[in-house]
Formats: sequence, C-alpha cells, structure tokens
Amino acid sequence: MRRLSLLLLGCLAVCTLCVRGVEFVTSDTMWDFCGEEVRGGKVSCEIAQAPEAPDRMSMKLTFRKQESYMQWLDVMYRPTPIQDWTNEEYVEFDYYTNQEFNLMIKITGENNPGANKAVIEHLILIDGKSPAPGKWHRLKIPLPKDPKLKNTVDMISVYVNMNDPAFSENKDYVCYIGKMELKLKPRPVWPPRGKDIAGNFTTIWEGPIDEKSPWLKVGGPDNQNKHLASFKDGAIYFESKAEGWNEFAWSDVKRLRLKNNMTYLMTFDYQVTENLSGKNAMFYSLVRCAETITRDVGWQRWHGSAGNRGKRSVIFKTTEMPDYRVIFGIRDCGGIAISNVVISEMGAAKQ
Repeated sequence: MRRLSLLLLGCLAVCTLCVRGVEFVTSDTMWDFCGEEVRGGKVSCEIAQAPEAPDRMSMKLTFRKQESYMQWLDVMYRPTPIQDWTNEEYVEFDYYTNQEFNLMIKITGENNPGANKAVIEHLILIDGKSPAPGKWHRLKIPLPKDPKLKNTVDMISVYVNMNDPAFSENKDYVCYIGKMELKLKPRPVWPPRGKDIAGNFTTIWEGPIDEKSPWLKVGGPDNQNKHLASFKDGAIYFESKAEGWNEFAWSDVKRLRLKNNMTYLMTFDYQVTENLSGKNAMFYSLVRCAETITRDVGWQRWHGSAGNRGKRSVIFKTTEMPDYRVIFGIRDCGGIAISNVVISEMGAAKQ
C-alpha cells in the first residue's frame, strides 16, 4: 500500500489520496508573490531554476533573520478577484529545501470568522518532522469541508516566526515552491489609465492632492505626532517623529466614495524624504471601512531610503461594509511625499 505523506500540526494531516486539489502556485501566479523586509529580518522571493529539474522554474524563497523579535516574515499573494475553492478538497505543491527549518503555510478567506480569517494555518511537516532537505516533496494539504470557509480565498502565503529559537540569526534559509514551465506575462501599458487596463477599469478620481481635493490630513489618536501633513505642489508631505502607527492622509468618504463589493485599482507615486527609523519602521497604505479593522483590504508595506522615488499599484475589492477610505501612513519614524494618486473602478469602460 502506498505510504501516506502527513503534514501535521496537532491533529492536522496532509493526505495524498484526496480527490481534487488546487495548486498553491502556478506559472501565472508565481510572478505575483512578494516578500518583505521588517525590523527582524527579510525574505526575498524570486523566480529561479528548480533544483534537479533543469527544464522547470520555481519560486525561490530566501529567509534571513537579523535579530530575534516577535514578528513574522511573510511571502504572500493576494488573488484578484478573490478565489472560490468550494469544489477543492486540498491545496498542493512541490517543495524543496536546502536545510531543515520551520515553515508555516497560511491561506485566508475574506468571509471567514475572526480576525485571523484562516482557511488553513499550520506547520509544514512530514511524518512529524520538517521535510528532508536535498530532495523534492509533493505535499497535499486538506482544506476545510465547509464550503463557506473556502469560497472567498483572498490570501495565499507561507511564513516563518522570527522568534523561533531554531531559526538562527544572519543565516540564509532557502526553499523552493513549485516546479513550473516558464511562461512570461505580457507587459501591460504603464502607467495604467482608464480603459487601457485589461479588465476595463474606469478612473473615478485623479488630480493634485491639495486643500480642494478629497484628501484629509489626519490628526488625533491615529497620528502619534503633534503635527499634520502638508500639501505642496500637488502632493501631500509628512514626516513622522513618533513611534507607532501614524496615519497622515485619508480619502474623504463623502467626496471620494468607494462602492460596496467593488474591485478597484489604485496607483500612486512616492518620494522618500527622510530615512525610516524605529523597530517596526515602514511606509504603508490600506483601505479600511468605518466600523472595523478586520475588513481591511488593499494593504501595502514598503521601505526606502531618502531620495528614493517609485510608483506603486494595488488592486483591491471592498466588502459589504460601509464607508471605505484610502489611508496612507508611516509606522514609526520617516518621511514621504505621495502624489499622482489614480483610483479606478472595474466595470464597463467609458466610451
């Protein structure tokens, strides 16, 4: 009888005999996974040749802890639109690691209960141990049977806990996920505007950010600083001198209204004006409703040194909750200018 491969945390198991499954990563989605850099370390995500499979490509993940800290290093993909896995019984992927280490898998659902919203979240183990290094493993991880827990998949990810004592400092931990044919995506028109975007997005707002625009300076409990941002030359500037979460710009929900259950594309330019500092320092943006932080969408986190310029884009879908607004912020200390914000709604393009 064929041996069963188990993937366990407590009583959870991976079954190689399930009937129908969905791939964790494909040749199309591998381009959309991203790593991050935080206080305690960083993880890079790149497309590389699959080990021992010269005709295949893989998603190569390199985790590096710089200090022990209660934080996680995530590699994630947020599918747009969200995915319905109602008919899927497991998620599967090919896995190869250069050394043993504790890697977690996490998949969330937009409509799932609790702040965590997990469809599945547990440690990758085979027969109670980390997968043996130096060879490929085919893993199949059962999904919940309740279709309501897997019909709104909005995040697919793996991560490590940097507070794990088995995760040594200043050492690279490398693994590969997936063995896929290389398929290059066509390059889209950039910057995206209105009906030029595949999917027919129609611009609902763009223009200078100033006193007349639907953008508000943020003070009070959402900004730990005693000063507000400033408008200048069509941009909003802010320098944070205080640790913590510092929101400095909100879209006005009365003048820039985001519809419920609608998909949007947002692009913007940024210029870093002051270096980041602080144990959790980063720039961020998100889209939040009025009543709860558990229904946030469109999260972005990034870093940069003074003088850096760039353009960012994010596709997000609102929920049934009311009054979603766009938020820009700085965690801990640093300075940034935001300009050329364009928000587009998915639907029939204007003729």
